[in-house]
Order: sequence, then C-alpha cells, then structure tokens
Amino acid sequence: MNVAQDPHTQTFTLRSPRFKTLALLAALLVFALAIRIWLMWPIISDDGYFGGSDDLDYHALGISLVERGQLGQHGQPSAYRMPLFPLFIAAIYRVTGPDRIVAQAVILLLSVINVGLTYLVGRQLGNQRVAWIAAIIAALDLDQIAYAGQLLTETLCVFLFTLSMLMLVMLRRRGGWRWAIVAGVILGLTVLIRVNILLLAPVAVAWIARYGVGNMRKRVVSVAILALVCGGLWGSWVVRNYMVFGEFIPLTTQGGNGYYGIYNDEAAAPQPINRFGAWRNLELSAEIWQASEAERDRMQRQMALAWIAAHPSRAAQIALVQVYHFWRVEINPLYMPILVLAMGGLGLLIRQRNPDGLLWLLLFATLSILSIVTLAVPRFHIPLLPGIAALAGIAIDQILLRIAAYIPNRILQQRA
Repeated sequence: MNVAQDPHTQTFTLRSPRFKTLALLAALLVFALAIRIWLMWPIISDDGYFGGSDDLDYHALGISLVERGQLGQHGQPSAYRMPLFPLFIAAIYRVTGPDRIVAQAVILLLSVINVGLTYLVGRQLGNQRVAWIAAIIAALDLDQIAYAGQLLTETLCVFLFTLSMLMLVMLRRRGGWRWAIVAGVILGLTVLIRVNILLLAPVAVAWIARYGVGNMRKRVVSVAILALVCGGLWGSWVVRNYMVFGEFIPLTTQGGNGYYGIYNDEAAAPQPINRFGAWRNLELSAEIWQASEAERDRMQRQMALAWIAAHPSRAAQIALVQVYHFWRVEINPLYMPILVLAMGGLGLLIRQRNPDGLLWLLLFATLSILSIVTLAVPRFHIPLLPGIAALAGIAIDQILLRIAAYIPNRILQQRA
C-alpha cells in the first residue's frame, strides 16, 4: 500500500489526505481574506475613519498605553473599558506607531484565522463535512466580515472565545495540568476582553468538573488549575482597579451608563420591537460629567434604579426584551436561518448526550440570562457565531445525508 494513502501512518506527503485537507483549507482562508479586503477596503484604507465613540476610545487607550504607560484617557486613569483589547492595540502601536490602518490589517487577518478556528470547532462537534460547512459559513458571514473592518473588540473576542472553547474540549477529553493551564490562560484572557464573558468561567469549571476525563481526583486538579489561572488573570485587573481608584471594581465603570441607557422614559416609550428597550445615548448633566469616572458610574446606576422603582412593570418588559436584542439580526440576512439550523444541530447533540454540545447549550443559556440582568445589543452574540456555524453544519450535514439516501431509494421504488 502507498504510504501516503495508509490511514494508519503519520507520513505527510503531497498525496496524503492530510495535505489535501490543509491545501483546501488554505484556499478557503485565502478566499475569506479576499472577500474581507474587497468589502472592507474603503473603511480599512481610510486612516481617519472611526465608526463611533467605541473605536475612538480604543484608539485613544492604545495611544495612552504606548505614550504614558497608562490605561487612561485625557490624562486620567480609566476602568471604563476592559483592558485586553487596548493592550492588543497598544502592542501594535508600539511596533508601528499609532496607525489605525495597521491595527485594522491585523484585525482583518485575525478574522481570517477565525474561519480556521470555526473549521476546528466543526471538526470537534461533528465530522469533516460539518467542519467544511461551518468554515464556509464563517468565510461568508457578513457580521464577522463587517467587524473585520472595525477597531472594536468583536474579532479578537471571537478568536479568544473560540480558542478557549477548543481548549476546554481538549481539557475535558484528555485532562492533565498542561491542558488546564492552557485553557485557563485563554479563558482568562477572554474574560478580560468583554464584560459579559466573566460568568462563562464558572460555567466552564462546572462543565469540566462534571464531564472531564479521569477519576474525581484528576478532575478536581484540572478544575482547580483552570479556576486559579483564569481567576488570577481576572484578579490582576481587580487589583489594578483597587490600587488606582481605591475601590472594588470587578469589571468596568460603564455599567451605570449601560443601565441608565435602557431604563429611562425614552427607551421605554411605545415603539417597534427593535427599538423598545434598546440602549440610548442620553445627555448627562454637568454635575455628572464633572464627577470622577467611578462616581459617574454610581450616579447613573442610582438614576437607573430610581427609574426601575418608579416603573417596575415597564422595567421588567425592558429586561426581558434584552434577550431579543441579544439574538436579533444585525447585518447578515442569513443569520436567522443559520441560527434555526444551529438549534436543530444542538438538539441532535443533546439527544446523543454529547458533552461538547451541552457546553454550547450552557453558553447560549448563560449569555441569554446575562442579557436580561444587564443589557444587550446584537453584536454581543458575535463570539457565538463559530459555534452557531458548526451546529448549523451538523443540521445541514444530516439533511444532505437524508436527501442522499432518499433519492436512490426513490429511484429503486419507481423501477420496482
């Protein structure tokens, strides 16, 4: 037998299935890169383009870290944004200077890498066909393409979130302190990029404790290392905030702005569902603007809580509608059909009692619940898109298999 065709050998040649798979995947990644450059070039090539206040903030934070070694704005330290994305931008600016175009090019390349990670998620959850379907969906996903042209957290968050899910599955299947450290580091970094990611850490710990490989002692060691490494990274941010502001700030100081933006008369006014309860950028009084960042956060929280106390039923409606805002369509017109297919693929995995499928169910449920107790906009579901693509790939694969089986059977019945 030709060595290149022997499934039991590790030989890697031009004729081996492994090489062919890598070549096809490389071609798909080149296609994903080309379509992203084609669609996003007008934005990426415009050095003066900033889509809004968020990307301007990240640009300013990156410059502050490079020039003053301080995560801050206007010469003052800040905890308004989680630190990892500003650090990511600062690392690029330190090498190339404060050039937004270079940062955007790196983000665009990261978006292409995310297509490859989606392939790996599909391979973990399903098979080779599922992996290809998932990767193709990711390559053409207009939501991910659009954020590849923005100086925003979404693309890096997709990368870290997906990589952490891949590492958690490897930890569950193989165990061992090495995989626990790797998974803990990546999950910890993911926590430091977005506010609504933090509660995924205890979910991951509980999942490993229940479904991890090996005996109870081995799982306890894995869980302990995972929790300590992830918690240590998050704890470093909490310690920094306490040292800078003299108070406990577990995440950021933008929670008050978030709550006040949805719990107000304007957001609660009768209007279409896609506007009801959506966040509003309200004008603030001079007194609030003159307060410190931490004080401003508290003042806005107090205003939101006062509004909730005065309008309890309307506040409950706004809280529940956040789930809709979290999952609703943003850019991609194919998002909703793909999401429906993904729910079907997830159902198949749950019926099979697949622990990896259960992890994604827990992720969907956790982020949905978090949207109720915080606030939500459609881009908050972007980190879930690789998993959604892989789960949709499972459903599509099953549909294609049923069609392939039905057609020959139908022909045989007609001939009989």
